[in-house]
Amino acid sequence: GIPSDWLVIGNVNRLAPQKDNDSLIKAMVPLKQLLKGRSFVLLLVGDGPDRKKLEDLATSLGVSEQVRFLGFRQDVPRILSALDIFVSPSLWEGLSISLLEAMAAAKPIVTTSILPNAELIQHEVTGLLVPPKSPEQIAKAIVRFVEEPDLARRCAIAARQRVLEHYTIDRMFQEMWDLYISLLHEKCPKRMEG
Repeated sequence: GIPSDWLVIGNVNRLAPQKDNDSLIKAMVPLKQLLKGRSFVLLLVGDGPDRKKLEDLATSLGVSEQVRFLGFRQDVPRILSALDIFVSPSLWEGLSISLLEAMAAAKPIVTTSILPNAELIQHEVTGLLVPPKSPEQIAKAIVRFVEEPDLARRCAIAARQRVLEHYTIDRMFQEMWDLYISLLHEKCPKRMEG
């Protein structure tokens, strides 16, 4: 139900403090000005303890029309395919599955420069990195992708390529297998030779 000329921004995560969706919602305020009248929507997929607080924040900032809370969904690939830009403002993470999914879906990505994200996303190569808790920087990065569609396309393609080269099940299985074999060689060198 979103018009085709609207910019669709999104995130898939738990609505919890570590994900800092506050900063993402706050970024919608400067984004309205930076986009100079272009219509946009932010889709937040997921649920969690911060949902009511985030809904209230969107209302208090006057962006409740631009922010849609979709709750827990089973059709994440379908939603990812509808996004123009994926944004993950996390304050801390392990290996972010939602970032990997967005990379695999070849989406331009804006994410925080925390170490786990910076290991996945190389600034201006596979996405754009912004400092944590930086709504203004999030808005500027989104606008940069809008104003530089070639950069957005290059980053999206490079992000997908990175996932295919380093994070597929087959690749991770092979790395784990190679590790086990090398450990066995160290532990039992004579047995492994015969």
